[in-house]
Amino acid sequence: MKRIGFRRFLLLGGILILTETNMILSCFGAEMTAADKIRIIEEIVKQKKESGSLDRPEIYRQIAQRMPLDTVDTDETRRMERDLEKRVQEKYPETDAQLKKKFEDQALSLYRCYRVGDTVKISYYLYNKPYTISGRYYRSDASFVWIGSKKIAKSSLSPETAARFDSRQSEKARADYVAKKIRDYHQAKRDYSARLLRQDKNFAAYEPSRGKLLIQARWMTPREYADYVIGFYVLAEEAPREIEQALASSSAVRGISQLRKIWNRCKPYPELASKVREVLVAYEEDYIRKVINGISDSEDYQSVIGKLDRLIETCPEAKSRNLLISLRKECESQRKQEIAEREAQRRQESAMRMNDPFNRGSFGSARGRANKRALERFMNGEGLNPAPRGNSDSTARCGRCDGRGSISVFRPSGAAGINQRVSEVCPSCNGTGRISMF
Repeated sequence: MKRIGFRRFLLLGGILILTETNMILSCFGAEMTAADKIRIIEEIVKQKKESGSLDRPEIYRQIAQRMPLDTVDTDETRRMERDLEKRVQEKYPETDAQLKKKFEDQALSLYRCYRVGDTVKISYYLYNKPYTISGRYYRSDASFVWIGSKKIAKSSLSPETAARFDSRQSEKARADYVAKKIRDYHQAKRDYSARLLRQDKNFAAYEPSRGKLLIQARWMTPREYADYVIGFYVLAEEAPREIEQALASSSAVRGISQLRKIWNRCKPYPELASKVREVLVAYEEDYIRKVINGISDSEDYQSVIGKLDRLIETCPEAKSRNLLISLRKECESQRKQEIAEREAQRRQESAMRMNDPFNRGSFGSARGRANKRALERFMNGEGLNPAPRGNSDSTARCGRCDGRGSISVFRPSGAAGINQRVSEVCPSCNGTGRISMF
C-alpha cells in the first residue's frame, strides 16, 4: 500500500475540513442568496401540499434546518440601526416632555375657556350662512349660549368655539389636542425612518442582512413567506368552490358581493386575483345587460336613473361602467328637459286661464264662475238672468260681492302713498247684496 506523505495528508485534510465548513455555512444560509431561500421555502411547502397536509409546524421545522425562520441581528445591522436612529433623532429631536409642554401652550390658546362677563367675538352658521357676533357673554347651558341680546345654539358653532363655553369640555379638548399632536409627531418620526430604509442607499442592505426577503414590494421573514405560500395553496383550493357558490346565488347583487369578497382575499396573490377579477367582471357585465334589457320604453327617467345608480354602485369593476355613467348623465339631462317642458306647459295653461274673461273675476274666482254661468244661460236662450223658481222674489244674489254688499279694494294711503286694503260699498248692488233679475 502506497504511503501518503505528511504534507499531502494535511492538504487533503484541510480540503475536507473546508468542504465540511462550507456545507455547514450553507445550511445556515451564510452563502445562501435570497432567491435560494425563496426556492427552498416554495419547494418545502409544495412537497407538503402534494403529501396532502399543510402542517405548519412541520414546514417551519424543515425550513429552520436550512435557514433562520425570523430576523437575525449582526454587527452590521446593529451599526446601521445606530446610524438610522442618529439620522432620525437629528430631524425629530424633541422628547415627550418637551412635546407636551409645546402642545399644551398651543391648546391653551386654541381652547381658552370664556368666563361670564367677557367680551367675545365668535362666528356661527345659521341655515348654512356664516354670521359673526360680538358682545358680552352672559350665560350658557347644555344647548345654547347667550351673547349680548342673542341666544345661539351650540350646534351652530364649531367644536373649538363650543368648547370655550364649558370648562370641562374645554379641558377635555385641550387634552385630546395634546395627545393627538404627540401621536402625529411619533407617526411622522416612524414614517421618516421607514422612508430612509427604503430610499437611502446607506441602508439598502439592512433588511437583507437581517434575513428578510423582498416579496411583492414587501419585506418578509422566511416564516412570513412560508405563511404567504401556504395561504396561496389554501386559496387556490377554496376560491373555485366559493366562486361556484357565488355564481349559483339566487340574487345577482348577492353574487357580485360574494365575488368581490373572494377577489379582495386573493389580492395578495396577483395570479389568483386576476382570474377572480375576470369572473367578477364577466358576471357584472351579464347583470348589467339583463337590467338594461329589462328597462321598458314606458318607464320615466327618474326610475331609469335609479336603476342606473344601483348598477354603477353594484358593478364598480365592469368595463361598461363609464358607459353607464354617461348614460345616466344623458337621462338626467332628458329628465331636467322634461321637467322644464312640463313647467312651461303649466305656466302657459295658467296664463290662458288668466286671460279668459269668463274664467276669472275682477275680485276673485267666484265672479268669473258667475260670468261663465251667465254666458251659458244666454247661449241656451235663457237670458242673462234666471227666471224665478216658485217664488215672487225677483232678485238674485249679487255676483260681484257674492251677497256681502261690500268689496275689498286697494287704495293709496298715507304720505308715502302705500296701497292698503279697504272695504267699499259694492257698486253693482249698492250694498244690498241682491240685484234685480229683470
